[in-house]
Amino acid sequence: MSAATADRNGQIRNVLCAFELPLAVDIGYVHCAAVINSAGYVAPATAAAGDRFLGVFSHGVDNSGGSAGDLKAKVVTPMEALWDASGINQTDVGADVWFSDDHTVTLTPGNCYAGVIMERVSASLVRVNHLPALRLPNTQALADSSALTFGDSSDIAIAWDGSKLAVTQATANSGIHLGVDGAGIDLKLFGDSASSYALWDQSADKLILDGADIRLQDNDILNFGDADDLFMAWDGTQFVINALGANSAIHIGVDGAGLDVKFFGDTASSYMLWDQSADKLIINAGSADLGTACEANAYTVGGVAGCDFGPAAPASITVVKGIVTAASS
Repeated sequence: MSAATADRNGQIRNVLCAFELPLAVDIGYVHCAAVINSAGYVAPATAAAGDRFLGVFSHGVDNSGGSAGDLKAKVVTPMEALWDASGINQTDVGADVWFSDDHTVTLTPGNCYAGVIMERVSASLVRVNHLPALRLPNTQALADSSALTFGDSSDIAIAWDGSKLAVTQATANSGIHLGVDGAGIDLKLFGDSASSYALWDQSADKLILDGADIRLQDNDILNFGDADDLFMAWDGTQFVINALGANSAIHIGVDGAGLDVKFFGDTASSYMLWDQSADKLIINAGSADLGTACEANAYTVGGVAGCDFGPAAPASITVVKGIVTAASS
């Protein structure tokens, strides 16, 4: 429908309050919906963003030839009023409606919330209770799947669909920023268990997980470095640690304060342990296979240190408590 061009009878009930406020450059017809627009002036209701329902015009007023604020409009706020509509069924009683113009309400969510349908007079006429639209300044009650939109082209929408709050965008690669660069906001996400949460602590520049896990699926990559220099992932059968550049390194502990590192075998109590406090590599296993191209000059063979077997594989090496006591090629 289009905006009203004449006074109407809205059969208003229970006037809550009355105002006399500056009028925008527009015309207010009797019993047509009056809003406070985004500029702060009284105006006829439209579908424009920023409109806030105020009441109905109690007297006609024409400021179409003046400047905003030249004339004042007399507005009353009724508890209930009649409004034009279309396609309203009896099952719609109790549903939320929005103004699509200054005399029409619709079930389609819009920018100016009107209230709740109290009575279906006909398919094209309804009585609306306006208290939900007036109960708190600058707030709106949105029904399931009713969206709150932001941007000139409804670029971002927020809606509760009955089970989850969905934040959707009109354009791919849109963003949501919390705080500003250099002055962030703490963000806390609670889990199902008491005291379980993920917290972005802006003052500490730290992501804190307490009673919460991080789960990566097969082939999901965890990257390190400004250029993703080192990355690790579970590929379904093995844990892979890889690097972009050759000769990268992994340090465990720091020089002078290392960490114990223990590798377990398939057999119980079989392991290889780097014991940092003893500065010792301990192999507690049935055998140690040094491969087919082993250089033995790093071992003490018998009582001779630095005995070199070269790249040829030794035929046998006897190890006692981590020391090669005998070897032959």
